[in-house]
Formats: sequence, C-alpha cells, structure tokens
Amino acid sequence: MADGRARLGSRFHFLGHVSEAEKWTLLKNPAIFVFPSLYEGFGIPVVEAYQAGCPVLLANNSSLTELAVDPHQLFASLSAAELKGRMEEVLAAASWVAPIITAGTASLSRYGWEKVAQDTAGVYRDVLGRC
Repeated sequence: MADGRARLGSRFHFLGHVSEAEKWTLLKNPAIFVFPSLYEGFGIPVVEAYQAGCPVLLANNSSLTELAVDPHQLFASLSAAELKGRMEEVLAAASWVAPIITAGTASLSRYGWEKVAQDTAGVYRDVLGRC
C-alpha cells in the first residue's frame, strides 16, 4: 500500500478499514462508482452501489459485464482515455445516466440471497439428477 501512496500522492485518500455504516455513507455520496477491476468472480460492491443509487461504471471484462444494465457503463479495463470519457459523461449528466441508476436499482432482485440460494439449489438438483 505504501508503494501505491507514493505513486498517487496526495490526490487520493486511503481509507483502510471502514465500518458497515461508513461504507454506506461512502456509497451514497459519490458522483460515480467506478469498478476498474481486471478480474472479478462476482462484483458485490457493484450490487451495493446499485442499492445506494449511485451511477456505476464497470470494466468490460469477467463477470462485471453481467452486472451492467447499459452498454454505456462499460469501459475497456486498460484504457484510461475511455474511462475518462465515461466519467465525463456521467458528470455532465448524459441522457443515459438517470436510466442506469433506475435500472441498476431494479436489477437488485436478481441478486438477493433468496434468489441466489434458489439458483444454487437448482444447480445441485440438476447435477444430482444426472448421477
């Protein structure tokens, strides 16, 4: 972490551990939630950002693409120029921003624990039915 701080300087504030309450305060207040991960199994922070009503931008890779509700949210993970352009669009309140906030919030029903448990149980039933 110290190495990253040296490279980024005072432009960034490293929070360290935050409480659950602090996390929700952080998720509800930014202009944009950017998730530039190069690989994710599943993006729980993205679902939480949707729940907080924050506009979300996602790296166009791994499972993150499944969490996008609009193609405008996606940017090439290694393209700083593309990410910059998307961020500028969000900050300028492009016409697609408000609908992705609404659609992101509406998509939450796909990721509730009840739905995940049902889907997982279905996979086990399918596998056991083949044995």
